[in-house]
Amino acid sequence: MAQAAPPAEAIAAAIADMQAVRRAFADAGLLDAAPPDAAVALAGGAAAAAALRRDLLFADALLRNRVLPRGDRLRHVVVFGGTKVGKSSVVNLLAQASLAPVSPEGGFTRHPWAFPAAGVDPLAGSAAAFPGFIRTAADSVVRDGAERYRVVARPPGDTLPRELVLWDTPDCDSVGAERYLPGLIEALSLADLVVYVTSVEKYAVAALVEWVFDLHEAGFALLECLNKTPPRDRDAVLRKQQDDILPRIAAERGAAVPVLPVVALRVMAEGADADLWDAGRHPEADRLRAAVLRPAAGAGTDAAGPRRAAAAAAARRVRRALDLARAARAARATWDDAVAAEVARFVRRYREEYLAAGEVIEPFMRLNLEIMRLLDYDNRELNAALRFVRRLTTLPTRLVIQVGRRVQDALFATGDTTTTALPPQARAFTGAHADLLNALGRVIDAAGAMGGHHPFWDRLGSAWRAALPGLQAAFGAALAEQLRRTDAEIRETAARIVAELRKRPALVGTLKGVRIATQAGAVAMGFLVPHGGGLVHDALEELVITPLLLGATEKSADWLVGAFVAARRRELVGRLEQDATALAATVYAAPLAALADGTGMPDLDAAVAERLAGHLAAIVAGLPEGVA
Repeated sequence: MAQAAPPAEAIAAAIADMQAVRRAFADAGLLDAAPPDAAVALAGGAAAAAALRRDLLFADALLRNRVLPRGDRLRHVVVFGGTKVGKSSVVNLLAQASLAPVSPEGGFTRHPWAFPAAGVDPLAGSAAAFPGFIRTAADSVVRDGAERYRVVARPPGDTLPRELVLWDTPDCDSVGAERYLPGLIEALSLADLVVYVTSVEKYAVAALVEWVFDLHEAGFALLECLNKTPPRDRDAVLRKQQDDILPRIAAERGAAVPVLPVVALRVMAEGADADLWDAGRHPEADRLRAAVLRPAAGAGTDAAGPRRAAAAAAARRVRRALDLARAARAARATWDDAVAAEVARFVRRYREEYLAAGEVIEPFMRLNLEIMRLLDYDNRELNAALRFVRRLTTLPTRLVIQVGRRVQDALFATGDTTTTALPPQARAFTGAHADLLNALGRVIDAAGAMGGHHPFWDRLGSAWRAALPGLQAAFGAALAEQLRRTDAEIRETAARIVAELRKRPALVGTLKGVRIATQAGAVAMGFLVPHGGGLVHDALEELVITPLLLGATEKSADWLVGAFVAARRRELVGRLEQDATALAATVYAAPLAALADGTGMPDLDAAVAERLAGHLAAIVAGLPEGVA
């Protein structure tokens, strides 16, 4: 068994594979703030789709910004909480300056704001953070909806340590907050300390409490700031939280109950932040600053313990996504295998019914007639037969309509599925076409009828029904082109054979001695073959004429050009089979693959899924528990 990769190599590989996972799920709409119906169905509902999106974004950010060691000594303090709990006010209180804009409007902060010391780049050692985001200053104008973060330097000489970066973050519980989730997660994943701001109105909000557990399980240091809560309610809020809410959620998740240090702030009016900056008058503000600075000055996220916890959390969150991707890949593989098998069967049936069967001689009949035409065989009946063959091999509109009706009958059992009026080549193709559509329709129906079937089959079934008319039209057009190409290839083969025959004038004279006789009403045609023993008749049924002319050719050429003629016949059959294979690829293989692509399922390579799971296991195993 191969040894696990060292953590540094595994981390780089895991980050690369995680980007492939993100692309696959993004292409399927599963990372959209408002995912499409297919994504919702795949995830198992709107709530499950939202949870999956959060898990993927969080796992990716943990790998890039927490498991991957940072290249600086900065300490990030991220202020986080629900709408209207006063997060921006807490940022200003910690900085003892009016840095973050405040507003009574819920959801006012829509993008992360970083407040580093003057001259400090907050992401200098975190090059992988905020990929694809626009970095702006406080007064920059960016189009609405763009993913961005703002960087505003603290004033020179501020009271915070130079290595500390303060972050203000968007809500995660206001209307439309899902649009700003990627930015919130990027900021949180950088945190050496998360200041969780809550209030008497928000301490029991499920979405916020879930985040507390997510962060705690991922190894984040947390400090709770109870804000906008009257002193008479503080004890009741904290008891309810510690004795009821957190234990209940822990039991549901099978997790430990987080124990959070708490600092409560006095209730203040909006815009009265400066009242708390005087530590002498309001010591709770000073206690909060001290509580923030102590853990922020500790070992930080580069310690092995927090990195290991983050890697384990990322692995748990990725697991469900990988399971979904594997299930989607398995359903897609079943479809791809069915298409490949039926395309091969299409070509095989055409070969057996038109090119290889002992009783099928139509392509060689046409070759015979073309050879005789090129040899200037002047015969009224032969010329009439040639004109008849030419007329039918152009596949006029009436025959295209017959092809369509044949397929429609086969699909919906509305009538006779035989088409004896079609030319033999068209009949072989049309029968194979109907069989293919019927077989693939049965695959979809059988998969969709199974209990607990994958939503891929529902989406594919709808797309299949919508695509059937287009498939039939494409087949009709391809068939017309195929018949024209067959005629051209037969003429080319005949020309090469005649060119070889003309090298032997005596043989040409013998062939021209073949006579054609007709019976009454011209319903039968026969050939008087020199040295063949007399007149031989065979019925002219549809387009099929006995290959007696070619037989005569071969008998006369056994000692002259037999090998050459036989080789040209094999070439003709090979080219016709290649043409059928190309027709099947054009009409079926590529369009039916595109049909599956359009179902909205994540198309993740199975090897990527297995590699990523292995890399994450190696990272967790390679990082020791505890603080390094």
